[in-house]
Amino acid sequence: MPTRKIKTNYQDGYVLPLVIITGMILVAGALLLSERSFSGLMRLTRQKQGDEATEIAEAGASIIINKLNTEFPYLLTANCQVTNNSGTEQLQDPQCTGWKNFKFGLYGGPKKACPGRSSNPSQIMDLLYQAVDSKNGSYRLRNYEFLGDQIQGGTAIIQVQGQRFRGTNESSDIAASAIIEQEITVVPKCCNVAPYPGCWKYGLATNRVQLQLGDVIDEDAMTLSSNANVHCVTCDPPPDNQCNPWTSAGQIISATCSEIGSGLISGERSSGPLDLPEAPTWDIAGWGDPDPINITTANNPVFRHQRDNESKHPVKGCFTESISTESIKGKKITHCRIGSINLSGDNEIDLRPNDEHGIEGDIRFYIEGQQINLAGRTLANTGKFGQFSIFGGEATRYPYNLYQCGSKQLNISGGSEIHAFIHMPCFNINLSGGNQTNPIKIVGAVISEQWNSTGDYARLVVPDKAGATVCNTYGICRSGSSDEFAALGTKRWSPIQMN
Repeated sequence: MPTRKIKTNYQDGYVLPLVIITGMILVAGALLLSERSFSGLMRLTRQKQGDEATEIAEAGASIIINKLNTEFPYLLTANCQVTNNSGTEQLQDPQCTGWKNFKFGLYGGPKKACPGRSSNPSQIMDLLYQAVDSKNGSYRLRNYEFLGDQIQGGTAIIQVQGQRFRGTNESSDIAASAIIEQEITVVPKCCNVAPYPGCWKYGLATNRVQLQLGDVIDEDAMTLSSNANVHCVTCDPPPDNQCNPWTSAGQIISATCSEIGSGLISGERSSGPLDLPEAPTWDIAGWGDPDPINITTANNPVFRHQRDNESKHPVKGCFTESISTESIKGKKITHCRIGSINLSGDNEIDLRPNDEHGIEGDIRFYIEGQQINLAGRTLANTGKFGQFSIFGGEATRYPYNLYQCGSKQLNISGGSEIHAFIHMPCFNINLSGGNQTNPIKIVGAVISEQWNSTGDYARLVVPDKAGATVCNTYGICRSGSSDEFAALGTKRWSPIQMN
């Protein structure tokens, strides 16, 4: 019995140290696991805050680009280098002289803001540093650099910093910061028209102009931005006040505050150098070499499309493109080679730009003679604007090519309404006569050597978005400086600093 008791006491003496050592190991392991878990949690928190800073920077870049597009598009071609802009400071009032002191009309840029845009560029300063909706961070512009010109546009590089605060307001410390850089495409555009493919700005573009009672007005008087803009290459610069008369060599051209019928121009007036686009001519290689059609009372065919191009066109001297070669989407084009036109009274030229099945087409006259005389109601069924055009440039056929620009005349008198694009940079276009019942009305756009309108009821009426039609249908898209610019999207995105 004594021996057994001694043995039991001897074994029990090792239990307590073993328990203590085991407990210490477990405590140390728990502390180590806790430290690792805490470190992992901190890394995840920092990673999350860094990702949120990047998201804030991306949101800021999107907000700034959207604001430039919708309110300040003219600033897209101006640099903005923000002052006192280090990587860590919380600059709450960033400024840049490039945008704040922007002036319209510099380097061939827009002369004024389009309707619906802010005309005060300094107002964008409040948008350069903004808190995000979640209130846990802010974005700020660091730099905006434009590479290009104010005629063709170019590329812009924008840098935006996102700051993630530790607290819920901008007075808190910065927990994470990220700076991103985006490269965007900047393209020229006209007011209220999509950037591509472009537009033609003028209802009337001419080397010389005389408006004596005649008008250049909008077809839709409620349009947001007038399309009835007139550019005269050789005229005096128009006055800033639209109510003052525009003169050339002492002669009053227009007084825009008068009633219709008094030389009114609804849109902008401009003058100075402008290369009037050359008019297209008859394509002998593609359409053959028929004699030009001389239209008179005795020779006045009906100009129309044929659905089946296998049969010859009913008018000798015209050519209708086949489906495989048509150049305008959804339209057949009929080209007609015209020598001269002399009609009066009710001897109408019958134009049918839609075929017998109602499919929309386009009829184009190429004038190779020296004179067109239309007196009375001499044009009918010209369709809508974009379906009929008259081209008159340098003549291409003997003896017509002996004559130069400026000696050719398009004379319209009496009452006629023509829906047409008149592209005749070698012709003087003369409108006279007309009355309240039968006014002379050209609904469309005109390019001419000289425009003379001398009647109370002689008007050029410019449709809404006529410039876009001139560009899309007839390929004339550039008209000097652009109204504004647009940023079309991101070409490249990259982080340049992450903390």
